[in-house]
Formats: sequence, C-alpha cells, structure tokens
Amino acid sequence: MLNSPSPWQEIRLPHSSESEPALSKLVAKPARDYSTLQTKVQSILKRYRVSDYFLTEIDAETVTRYAGPGRPSSKDKNRTIVSTQFQLNFERQLNAIAIAEQLTGWRIYVTNVRIEQLSLAKSGCLLQRPVAG
Repeated sequence: MLNSPSPWQEIRLPHSSESEPALSKLVAKPARDYSTLQTKVQSILKRYRVSDYFLTEIDAETVTRYAGPGRPSSKDKNRTIVSTQFQLNFERQLNAIAIAEQLTGWRIYVTNVRIEQLSLAKSGCLLQRPVAG
C-alpha cells in the first residue's frame, strides 16, 4: 500500500481554484431573482463536484431608493422604488473537508513481480509512468 500525494494538500478541495472564484462572482453581484441565483449556485457546485464541501445560503434584501430627479424631499415619498435583491453567502464545511482529506490519496497497487526484483523505490518510479495497454 502506498500513500500517493493527495491533490488536496495544496488546494484543499477538488476544483477549489475554479469553484470558489465562481461562487465569489455570484456573491459580488446581487441577483434580482431567487430561482435564477439558486440554479446558478447548484450548477457551480455540481460542475465542480464540491456540493458536500460548501454551505450556501441566499438572503433577501429589500432596497428602497428615490426615483425622481435631484435630491428627495419630505414631499416626495410616492417617488420611491422598492426592489428585492438576493445575496449569496457561502462557507466551507471544514468537517467534511477533514474527513475527505483522510480518505483521499490512499491506493493499493498489486503486482506479480517478485520482491527481490522490485524494491519500494523502483515500484514508486513505475507508478509514475503511464501503463501501456
């Protein structure tokens, strides 16, 4: 049994270098439709296979702004626009990541070569070469 280098040792999550910036773009730009934002989040999590490692939450925020020219006055209360924006929040699931890190990287390789012919160092070199088939 050999412990191969884990791809998580540097990036900590599979496809993390692509999934977190994609989610961060959705955080930076509030959406106007809940179902569209939810669909985008689910497609990113599914595409990068990280749905078990992120907790996502969508918050609704009501925004009221003045709709007329110039500064608003106390008489201009009927000239406001009320809209709802949806904001994405996400965080890593550290427990799920820790469990996956423990399970990642271990592989069992079997060969019929005698132990006298193949040392541990030579077996490691053979594993790095592609298998001809």
